[in-house]
Amino acid sequence: MKKIAIITSKSIIADYDSGYSDIVTSISDWSEVSDEDYNLLRMWCGRNNSYSLLCREDVHENFIPRLVSEFTILAKAEKKREEQEKIKREEAKQQRELKKRTKTEQAERKLLEALKQKFEA
Repeated sequence: MKKIAIITSKSIIADYDSGYSDIVTSISDWSEVSDEDYNLLRMWCGRNNSYSLLCREDVHENFIPRLVSEFTILAKAEKKREEQEKIKREEAKQQRELKKRTKTEQAERKLLEALKQKFEA
């Protein structure tokens, strides 16, 4: 048995970068249906683009309920981790560039010394 609801939604342009988002315009009551009815309704919603099927996962024994605030904390932690990784990548890039520049300068100094010795003699 699955606990489902059927929704209608409309697509809107969220912003220029992320494209479209769906906004739920209506939702039915949550109802328990058999697996057979679930599959039938899923196929029906697939053919009728104005309807979508939602299935509640909190009726399964392994579902861990969460609050929106917990997801916000997770999202902020992930964003912070990504920013730290970006900083580390930038620092590594700068270190590589510095190492390359140092190596180039050493090679140029050797060449300069070799040219000085060649033309002074």
